[in-house]
Amino acid sequence: MGDPAGIGGEISMMTWRDHRTALPPFYLLDDPDRLARLAAKTGITCPIVEITTPDEALSVARNALPVTDHAPGDIGQIAAQRRQPTCSFRIGME
Repeated sequence: MGDPAGIGGEISMMTWRDHRTALPPFYLLDDPDRLARLAAKTGITCPIVEITTPDEALSVARNALPVTDHAPGDIGQIAAQRRQPTCSFRIGME
């Protein structure tokens, strides 16, 4: 989630929808409910699954867009986990 009036959610969902088999698994830092509402409103076919750790993206990413909504205080912990070589990259806000 970035600029509330931005198009990051739409771009992220369309990227997952169109390229999920060609890209390494990734996850978003965003509100899963917001993305689900946005997908329904825009007609973008993109199932959303809430994850609690970056490693979960590996088992989820081929069938749904992995999303975590950790509060900003938890981002340091997520960033530390992200340094492990299990998730190639992430799209979302820092």
